[in-house]
Amino acid sequence: MSKFDLQAWLQALPKAEVHLHLEGAIPLDTLFQLIKKYNGDDSIKTLKHLQDRLIYNDFSEFIETWLWKNNFLREYDDFAFIAEAAATDLVRHNTHYAEIFFSPARFSGNKLSVTGLAQAIRRGLDRVDGVEVWLIADLVRDLGPESGARTVAEADEAREFGIVGIGMGGSEHRFPPQPYAELYEDARRRGFRTGAHAGEAAGADSVRRYHDAGIPVTINTDDPGMFHNTLVEEYALLHDVHNFTPAEIQGLVLNALDAAWRPERDGPSLRETFTNDPGWRLPDG
Repeated sequence: MSKFDLQAWLQALPKAEVHLHLEGAIPLDTLFQLIKKYNGDDSIKTLKHLQDRLIYNDFSEFIETWLWKNNFLREYDDFAFIAEAAATDLVRHNTHYAEIFFSPARFSGNKLSVTGLAQAIRRGLDRVDGVEVWLIADLVRDLGPESGARTVAEADEAREFGIVGIGMGGSEHRFPPQPYAELYEDARRRGFRTGAHAGEAAGADSVRRYHDAGIPVTINTDDPGMFHNTLVEEYALLHDVHNFTPAEIQGLVLNALDAAWRPERDGPSLRETFTNDPGWRLPDG
């Protein structure tokens, strides 16, 4: 299969993202508009300046840049704005299903509540047709279990806006997960699905063998607005570098659907919806 044919097939393939951060999925031009809105940074005069600013030498520098970028998210309307832009981007790449993290504790200093943020995000998402999105409230390790407990309790009151899970990001190399064990038990008692970031500080070598060992693996962009990547590009790299076949790439999409935290509902399953999509057919040759 030629490179061109691979790209066309991957673009048409219905895709799912089950690990995507809203604040890291802001398209470049959307973030640029927010910076201008707040007269934020004299060094960012063009989109090229912004793209160059979003380059990191290590994980610590990435976190520093993440916090810099958060300075331009100050109002509920900003979150509706970025949610609409991120959803539009998903549809453009033929991503039909997504679970999106948002980190409320990072914005409590602006007096933005979990409920208010979830409502604003849902408002933005509802402006876009073609992708089903559920939300995950992400705890921030760096801020401690007390902050996490507040996030869980407030997320429980904001379920109507599609919060289905609790995650935990932040500086895993500095803040181990053990202090959060009781909090995670509480989240599960409340009916939330739970997960935690792992392996980011250890690098890719800590997870590349998982697929070969038969462990279900999903491929996601994580922070495409900050890493300048797309799911199509990630799948193409798996094909070109690791010799994944189109059928194996389909298997990764199915892994994401099987791992999805989507609540049970009437109607066709995600598997049925995806495999009946015209873009699901394997390429000829």
